[in-house]
Amino acid sequence: MRLICASHLAIPLAIVSIAALIVRASEPIVRYDDHKVFSIEFESPLDVAFIENIGGDIWSHRPVDGAMDVRIPPDALEALRDSGLQYRLKIENLQELVEVERDGMREAAARGIPFLETFHRYDDIIAYLEQLAAQHPDLASVFDVGRTVEGRMIRGIRIAGADVTEFSPAVIYFSTVHAREWITTTINPYVATHLLENYGVDPQVTDLVDRVEWLLIPVANPDGYEYSRSVNRFWRKNRRDNGDGTFGIDINRNWGWAWGGIGSSGAPGSDIYRGPHPFSEPETMALRDLFLLHPNTRAQLDIHSFGQLILWPWGFTPVVSPDESTYQAMNLAMQQLIFGVHNRFFNGGPIYTGIYPVSGDSLDWSYGERGIWSISFELRGGGFVVPISEITPSNEELLPAILYLSGSEQVQATQINHIPKPPTLMTMGVPQEISVSITSGVEVIDPSMAQLHYRYDPTGPYKSVAMQHVGNSQFVGHLPPTNCSSTPQYYVSLTTASGTLHEPPTAPFLANSMTMQHWSADVPDWIGPVLECVATFGDHNGDTEVNLIDYSKFSECMDGPSGQLLPECGVFDVEPDGDVDLADMLAFQNAAGES
Repeated sequence: MRLICASHLAIPLAIVSIAALIVRASEPIVRYDDHKVFSIEFESPLDVAFIENIGGDIWSHRPVDGAMDVRIPPDALEALRDSGLQYRLKIENLQELVEVERDGMREAAARGIPFLETFHRYDDIIAYLEQLAAQHPDLASVFDVGRTVEGRMIRGIRIAGADVTEFSPAVIYFSTVHAREWITTTINPYVATHLLENYGVDPQVTDLVDRVEWLLIPVANPDGYEYSRSVNRFWRKNRRDNGDGTFGIDINRNWGWAWGGIGSSGAPGSDIYRGPHPFSEPETMALRDLFLLHPNTRAQLDIHSFGQLILWPWGFTPVVSPDESTYQAMNLAMQQLIFGVHNRFFNGGPIYTGIYPVSGDSLDWSYGERGIWSISFELRGGGFVVPISEITPSNEELLPAILYLSGSEQVQATQINHIPKPPTLMTMGVPQEISVSITSGVEVIDPSMAQLHYRYDPTGPYKSVAMQHVGNSQFVGHLPPTNCSSTPQYYVSLTTASGTLHEPPTAPFLANSMTMQHWSADVPDWIGPVLECVATFGDHNGDTEVNLIDYSKFSECMDGPSGQLLPECGVFDVEPDGDVDLADMLAFQNAAGES
């Protein structure tokens, strides 16, 4: 693998360093004189609550022999000493570390260090992406994700070869959700540069750019990041004014899957404050909408620091996901690739047990809601202040794992994915929409070959209708209205040059199924009670009336093969004798007259 330098793309760092000294005039710079970082041994959640109550800032929540890294302000030192907790000093004076970091960046700027080897302000990071796109217009473009609380535009770079189509798999990799994690700002510009400078040179890179739509976002929390640069080095959240004297919402506790549970806080002053409701923040809404606009997304990375970890769902529960064995296999492959670069080992596991419980995080939402392979890296470093000398080796060791994930079978294989998840309820008298995304990085997709198969009688044959391609990789099909006598079952198929793919894979022998519910439960203007879903003889479409619409279906059912009850015809079989005949016709006419 050829590692890139990209020194010719360097932005003049003398200008950057001057801009870095400009701070908000209304706020003094927060200093951390005599703040210390300890490795503290915890025995119970009460110990954690005690540390938070005395003003401790927990940096690493992952217990290693029961220990966590915690920043302790000077006025809390006596309380810590009197607590009886066992602890070990890791950083004597945090402000000294901050000043060493600042001086190192100034020295790097004075030396004219290449762009990818130091930290930068947000606008300079985006300017670098714009330079990359300008130099590779056939492969790259800068795109807008959405605006922040303070009005900044979250931006990223899209990279895709000419052969990428709307059915090609996409990957969305973003970082710096937590403002103080500066080292995470560097990985996506590094990856983008590597892809663009090695396209047409490195066969692996060329293949991946030709088969994958890359969406890379270096800073998902620009407001918080800029605040950490100019005012408070260890700021974590966004910059929402909570209206009570506190600021900020943790936008990795603000997603809409298991929001409000363990590992988040309802207290606005907390570093893990989840916000007033799911997706309350424009940053989370913007990232969510990016996924919604790209139903072809097959992998996500949410990149954090620190701890050298590979994490995956779930965060809200210790119960492992249905894909735990696959995640474990992917983890092993990435561990080996990372270790092979600089001999750094990254532990792996589900978020809940691999680092700490989290509710309302991005991985659980993208995996649970969208069926995306969702992973988080916690990068190298013993804290949030990482020497700039660690930037290049950190990016070098992550690159092979990122290339592996993007080229993995989980991303590249021809797939039919239900987005949103398959419905489990169907309302009588109402058509049911079935929506899927179809992607492939290995073969050409013919949209006309996508079919929806359904039946309303589990003993009958399936009917097939064409799925409608509605743009991007999205297809929709509709199950016709039916009544409470039905047991809807359905699956989706796609025929390609290599064969026919079914979703679920067990279909048609074991397909998706739904339970019928009374129509009043889903109709907004219904003013009556929610009624039990009971079939009415002759009411084929479930609209609670027996009329000419039902008669047209009755004719089809009566014309079916003698002695065989066709699917969705059971509501016409009054005897029942397994056939729709003249006796049923007389009963149907009486029912229609009464209606």
